[in-house]
Amino acid sequence: MLNYELIDKALKAVAPIHGCSFGKVEDKSTWRIDFKDEATQAEKDAAQLVVDNFDINAKDPITERMKEYGTPVQQLERIIENGLAAEQTRVSEIKARHPK
Repeated sequence: MLNYELIDKALKAVAPIHGCSFGKVEDKSTWRIDFKDEATQAEKDAAQLVVDNFDINAKDPITERMKEYGTPVQQLERIIENGLAAEQTRVSEIKARHPK
């Protein structure tokens, strides 16, 4: 499933846009980017590259991290049971699996 927030964020990072729309999610030729008037051709080209290279199955790394971290209570339980260093190692591994 397409992560609309992720593609919107990626596009806004490279070009001034009003938004984007998706005819058929699985067919990128049906996607449309609505650029603001001040968008340069270089920015439009960069936005098209974002679309061309975007993984429609991509997941938001922050959401995925939060799922793996668990609740604050679970995190505290792990720290008490395994020690802070072990939890810090675990968090580093999670961040490596889901880079920003």
